[in-house]
Amino acid sequence: MALVLGINSYATVGEADNYFESRIDVATWESADDTLKEQALVSATRYLDTLAYTGYVTDSDQALSWPRTGSVYSPQRGRDIQFKKDYTWAELSSTNFTTNLFNLSLEIRLIKTASIEQAYHLINNDGLLDNTGGLPDRVEVGSITIDGLNGNSETPARSRTVTNLIRPLLINGGSSQWFRSN
Repeated sequence: MALVLGINSYATVGEADNYFESRIDVATWESADDTLKEQALVSATRYLDTLAYTGYVTDSDQALSWPRTGSVYSPQRGRDIQFKKDYTWAELSSTNFTTNLFNLSLEIRLIKTASIEQAYHLINNDGLLDNTGGLPDRVEVGSITIDGLNGNSETPARSRTVTNLIRPLLINGGSSQWFRSN
């Protein structure tokens, strides 16, 4: 299935390309073809939709976890931010893309940006989803051999950038730790 905004992806290839125009360290994204970019955006959306967010979906029949009804506390703004529950997914114009992105409601901007960053993380770390990436057990170059690399990847499922973007939207900030108040 091809990428369909609001059905299987939070962002389009055009939006992601525009986003990366003002970001450094994006050579992997720029060298990828549009098919791989679409696959990465759809996979990133699927991954983000597995997480537990505050609030609840606005329509029980909607394909994705966003838009939602509810609110989150924004430490940057020092107040609760109400979700824009009537948001309709539409591609942002490439003209003044950054302005258009920042004119979105906070939660939609965060989830759209997180999906783009997660797509880049997936492309940049081939084999991340199926655990085939990472280091081999042994490397040989000529007479030099390095053993004991374990073959385990230390690359997390999502980048620190994505975690920081979505943390305010996650139930309990994404933490599984609870505390007692007494």
